[in-house]
Amino acid sequence: MVFKDKKGIALVAALLILLALSIIGVIAITTTVTDTKISGNLKDIKQAFYLADAGISHAGYLLQQNIGTWDTYLPSPFIDTTNLGAGSYSVTISNIGTTVIRKKVVSTGKTSTGSKAIIEAIFNRAPFIPDDAITTNGNLKISGKPNIAGSNGGAHSNKDLEIKGSPNIAQTASASGTASPSPPYISSAPTVDIPTINPTQFAIYADYQLRSDGKVYKAGSTLPEDMPGGKWYGWDYSSGKWTLSSNDTPPPGMLYIEGGANVSGNPGSASDPWQTTLIATGNIEISGNPIIANYKDLSDPIGVQNLLFVAGGELRISGNVTQTFDGIIAAHGHIEVSGNPTLNGSIIAENATGIGTENKVSGNMTITYNGGLLSPFISNTVNILAWRQVNE
Repeated sequence: MVFKDKKGIALVAALLILLALSIIGVIAITTTVTDTKISGNLKDIKQAFYLADAGISHAGYLLQQNIGTWDTYLPSPFIDTTNLGAGSYSVTISNIGTTVIRKKVVSTGKTSTGSKAIIEAIFNRAPFIPDDAITTNGNLKISGKPNIAGSNGGAHSNKDLEIKGSPNIAQTASASGTASPSPPYISSAPTVDIPTINPTQFAIYADYQLRSDGKVYKAGSTLPEDMPGGKWYGWDYSSGKWTLSSNDTPPPGMLYIEGGANVSGNPGSASDPWQTTLIATGNIEISGNPIIANYKDLSDPIGVQNLLFVAGGELRISGNVTQTFDGIIAAHGHIEVSGNPTLNGSIIAENATGIGTENKVSGNMTITYNGGLLSPFISNTVNILAWRQVNE
């Protein structure tokens, strides 16, 4: 049979084509809506992540601004929530163990539509390792014929540097302020982060404490040491200062001294040096001709073992000191070194406000520093040690 009227077939074909186009249109609309929703969700998730990241930055700012009072201004745990745009972030700062040099930060970012992102970070304050043989926060004046040697045998001042005489400086001498003469010495150098020099933190490591009551206590004892004639191995106390003016050699160990310390006698000998580390909350003055060797208690942290003299005020080495010292010499105030001492180590002067101004190195001192000398002082710079995004 042959159909002569083909109009019905054309109508069916047109309807089929229209149906196909409708299906394609529905699919396209559905795909567009789905893609729009996915794009919106991704955008919202990204916004939550950025909010959490903003919380990490906020925590870093808080830690840096309150670096000296982490456990008072920022007790553990410290929690803070901040609204930002169409969302907020909540920050929790907590201690890691009993240490005060690391903090864990958890930042949760939330958008107004309910998306959430969590970032964890570890903030760290690293132990200070001097880059130069001499590092000062205040002005530094080098005169005479000192010999500053070693692979890190340089000097830096965060203020001005003045060099006179004919010193031998193996590496760079620089100043964040003005260096004179320049050249060869470098002006406008970057400021060096110098830690807080706080002698009180080392009281727990002391083998003997020479206290402000005029008595000496051995570690672990509540009874004072015997002091015949009011003296302990030549040390006596008067007007806030402990003085060793005799040639008596105290027993080996770290001495924690409340107040000032003045060593003007000649304890120790070349064959049997006085093994000690002097920590004083006040000034330290070394004169006479003591023969001193850096004391090391192997049970102490290595940074503590590297200490030689630490003053809560000013630190002066003068007179006829000719023997070799080893270790770190540090002061909360300023430092003056004259005469002919030899130091294998580093000098650090914090030049804290109101305690001393100009640091001086004169005479024929020799200081050799090859870098890498770990100190027990903690850097004042906060950095992120590690971070990760937490997936719930």
